[in-house]
Amino acid sequence: MTETAQPRVLILCEYPTLNGGEHSLLSTLDELQKSFDVQVAAPSMGPLWETLQKISGIQPIPLDLPAQQFSLADRRKKLSHLISYVQPALVHANSLSMSRLSGPVCAALDQLSLGHLRDMIKVNQTIQADLTTHRRLIAVSAATRDWYQSLGIPENSIHVLHNGVDLERFQPQPAEGYLHRELGLEVETPLIGAIGQIGMRKGLDHLLKAVREMENRDAHVVIVGERHSQKPEAVQYEEGLHAFSERELPGRVHFLGRRQDVDRLLRELTILAHYARQEPLGRVLLEGAASGCCIVASDVGGTVEIFPPESDSAVLFKADRFDEATCSLQELLSSPTRREELEKSARRRAIEAFDRHAAAGRLMHHYNAILS
Repeated sequence: MTETAQPRVLILCEYPTLNGGEHSLLSTLDELQKSFDVQVAAPSMGPLWETLQKISGIQPIPLDLPAQQFSLADRRKKLSHLISYVQPALVHANSLSMSRLSGPVCAALDQLSLGHLRDMIKVNQTIQADLTTHRRLIAVSAATRDWYQSLGIPENSIHVLHNGVDLERFQPQPAEGYLHRELGLEVETPLIGAIGQIGMRKGLDHLLKAVREMENRDAHVVIVGERHSQKPEAVQYEEGLHAFSERELPGRVHFLGRRQDVDRLLRELTILAHYARQEPLGRVLLEGAASGCCIVASDVGGTVEIFPPESDSAVLFKADRFDEATCSLQELLSSPTRREELEKSARRRAIEAFDRHAAAGRLMHHYNAILS
């Protein structure tokens, strides 16, 4: 008997970087390959391409469509040629911008497709029309779904699918002390960490102000990530963070840039702080919870879905009440017992709700629903 061929899924990635959306996708690929012939198209240079090349069973397809070099029409024409060549049963656009770009292309080809909404961005009616040409839209949180519904996208078009996290890679382990040694600090020095892109949306300015106001003058701040935007206001924002740190917290703020050891680094932190002004579903919060971190975060976007009040798995504060955040940091730094309680609850919450295998299974459910 001839074995039935697996349905081919073409996943479209617009960005060459490895940020939350890309990491979330990568965490599902091994499970997806058990039921589907997975093809991934991505920019042919950058961290994402390099990572895809190392994954067994994945032969990445070059997809270079820089907006500064091609018009929207030309980008869609190239994308149409790629989809026609690959002949997938289903196209999965992995970002908001790729969903907008590919929606009309798939519609013109009568191609089954799915768009992934991983950001909360205002979109006009033209973009909304492009998005709703997909057979289904997936939002990473109920907050993200509600955001787009409030802009006018029909309620029945969007389904919620929380991202998953690798519970084996990110798991509680004793701190090694290597980060303290790297920074030249005594091992007893409390470390407050913030991880993610450097930009106004992440609220790092509020974190630094909160640390300045604390009675504890021993804690140091570790900022992991880099700025991607080249807009003048983004450059100015980062420069302002450095200037504030040098003036108000001299020697206590460490900008570490992009790191490849986030799984190890999380275990070195006393507190993981996430002061975002907006957050669809913070990947670092999933990784921090899985690693058993003590977490303090603003209650914006999908963060409450990660840490519902009944789980007692993180300390959340109102986004406009940073005085509460300052008090929370101070109290947790002085209470090892409470930190340990939160660490255990965070890990338990990650196991219960965000296992990557379960998340991949739910994604496959959406694939099959469209294909059927």
